[in-house]
Amino acid sequence: MKKNIINVAVTLFFLLTLGGVTCRAQTSTNQFKSYIPFQFNIGEHKLPAGEYRIERINRLTSLEILVIRHVATGRSMFVTASSTEGKREEMTQLVFHRYGEISYLAQLKGVEPNLRLELFESRAERALKGERQKAVRARAGSEIAENGTDYQTVTIALRLR
Repeated sequence: MKKNIINVAVTLFFLLTLGGVTCRAQTSTNQFKSYIPFQFNIGEHKLPAGEYRIERINRLTSLEILVIRHVATGRSMFVTASSTEGKREEMTQLVFHRYGEISYLAQLKGVEPNLRLELFESRAERALKGERQKAVRARAGSEIAENGTDYQTVTIALRLR
């Protein structure tokens, strides 16, 4: 009986110790903040310029759920992103695709040393990209290859909260 109590106590000690380390590791890079100085889109939604908080909710699969919250209004939305391993990033950044005056949030780079989160391209962004490619082909002829680089990339620093 005494041996069983000691075994249970030792097991609980190790589980609690391991659980604490795991929780600390998961929450170390869960929350970010950034000031975005321009209006941008996520999917079909337009969001105003301002300070945003971004929280990673589900980190157990290759698809992650993000909560993006506008600080001033308190409005928030859930976004699904796929995690992709890549080269080590020195800075944590938000990456936008800009088509003229319209910007779409595309990635969160460097959320972990070798990890970036890619948001799925929306129907609206695909349609805009298609329209712009047609316009370019019409102006320059059909010789232009479709290389998908008809947008500018805008990056903004993302800080740990």
